Amino acid sequence: SLQYVATDLNIVWNAVSLPVLEPLTPSRLEKLSIISMSALYCALSAATACSVFGVYSAVTPKTVPSSNTGSSSSKLSEDEGSTETLATSVVEKALEIYNHISAVIKSSTRAGGNILQNFTLLGAWLLISGLQGQFTASSQIPSEKPGKEEKGKSPSKSRDGSSRINLMK
Repeated sequence: SLQYVATDLNIVWNAVSLPVLEPLTPSRLEKLSIISMSALYCALSAATACSVFGVYSAVTPKTVPSSNTGSSSSKLSEDEGSTETLATSVVEKALEIYNHISAVIKSSTRAGGNILQNFTLLGAWLLISGLQGQFTASSQIPSEKPGKEEKGKSPSKSRDGSSRINLMK
């Protein structure tokens, strides 16, 4: 559940915020990098899940039993709102963790500029590869109603220009 992920990221934020990270030894730098990249990966997973859920719920019609029409539809919209709110808080907290660790590395007297540069590039690579996966996942969701011109075409040709280029070749 996203609630547990948000709670775990708050615990990580509280632990990383303590002023006990110095001196930055290679083993501490490795642990901080793993923590930071894991937080970014959690943020990407939450954002991808929320995005796919949002696109899927917009495409599929919501069928609600006729007996509890009002309460079921309001509960469904509350769940969507809480999911978006939790995903947003997960992303924000993960970015705070990443930025804080980046600032600690930058202000450290033991860590050189190459370590900060490698840390920044590792975070950028993780975000770009995760966003590529998110775009791929959201482009594979079928449209609501196929048009007349799409009838008879193969599924790969009906997406007209939404295919993604693989950057990992």
